[in-house]
Amino acid sequence: MAQSRRSSKRPTLKDVAARAGVTVTTVSRVLNKRGSLSEKTIAKVYAAIQEIGYRPNVSARTLQGKQSRLIGLIFPTTQNPFYGDMVYELERELYRRGYKALLCNSMNDVDQEQGFLDLLLANQADGMIIGSHNTGMSIYRNSNLPIVNIDRITTKSIPVVSSDNYQGGRIATEALWTRGARRIGHINSLEDESAPYSYERRLGYSDVMEERGCAPQVFPIDWDEPYETKIKDLAAVLDQGADLDGLFIADDMTALLAKAMCAHRHLDIDIVGYDGSDTVRRFVPDLPTVAQPIAGMARKAVDVLIREIDGDFSVSGARYKLPVSFLPERSIETLRE
Repeated sequence: MAQSRRSSKRPTLKDVAARAGVTVTTVSRVLNKRGSLSEKTIAKVYAAIQEIGYRPNVSARTLQGKQSRLIGLIFPTTQNPFYGDMVYELERELYRRGYKALLCNSMNDVDQEQGFLDLLLANQADGMIIGSHNTGMSIYRNSNLPIVNIDRITTKSIPVVSSDNYQGGRIATEALWTRGARRIGHINSLEDESAPYSYERRLGYSDVMEERGCAPQVFPIDWDEPYETKIKDLAAVLDQGADLDGLFIADDMTALLAKAMCAHRHLDIDIVGYDGSDTVRRFVPDLPTVAQPIAGMARKAVDVLIREIDGDFSVSGARYKLPVSFLPERSIETLRE
């Protein structure tokens, strides 16, 4: 069993007071928002809380009726249909379990994300569910706050919920092969094992190609780059891989963009995406894709987080992989039936 990041001695109010250079009473007044305190003092206390990873004892707060029932959700942007659907399902499940959600669109900006984290700590959130790409932030390594990651590994002790990305990469590549493609390329980011969604999808694709005696062709694209830059990078891929007859693209939005660019260039390339969000499936049904179980992932993430909040250390460092499925393209005529 992985060692819990909370198994060591918890920082106390005395530790916060010593770090901030104030009294324990002052720390208590800041946390409970009582009395008149200067902004400088308040800032010093919250800075100390963040630096040493202090968090009020959940059980004690519950006994005092002070559990916030507030969960922070930090994701890059809900403009992406996958994140939008995920946040929708998380909010529904949290509400069903008696919790409120505070949504933070970090836009992959470290300063903006830090501001949201400060806000969550100031409001004494009971926990966080994180889909952020900023995995190097110290608070994720040092915080005693219960945290669950979606598709990201920030530390060995924080549990991760994801789809079975490796199997999804295999399914997408095998689908293209079955549909007749032989010169199959893969568009993905070149992140390492800290980003399972990227690394494992790429590994699944590569294994299938090598098993069939074909050399993998991986084309890296930065998912977080501006839209105009992504178009240029996709154009470069299509120029570089002009003999491709199949493309597995590791997210639906990039797959749709590539599909449109292929049509404009009169390229006959079969494309399979990844995510299968309801939003994309409803409005662009003709994209074959590997569907992540978004609702199931949300339920699992909330369940694991609540177990952490309740003191279940067995989830520390656990990896939860949910099965994926292949969704072939659908025509408008089929949808009318």
